[in-house]
Amino acid sequence: MGKNTKTPIGVRFSKDELELLDEMAERHGGKTAALVAGLNALKQRNAITPEEAIAALAIEHGLDPPRKRKK
Repeated sequence: MGKNTKTPIGVRFSKDELELLDEMAERHGGKTAALVAGLNALKQRNAITPEEAIAALAIEHGLDPPRKRKK
């Protein structure tokens, strides 16, 4: 038998998040597959944040990008 090359991780979910994970696990064939599908979906959209998207659109239309808010 080959050596298991997967690394275990621990993640905490709220009740709602766990329900969503369970729902997606049914759709994707398991919790790991559901999480990987979600990560791949984010990667396919270039992992751009909403703030980065707004700034890119502003620049594309010749506008100044919004200023970052101070925290």
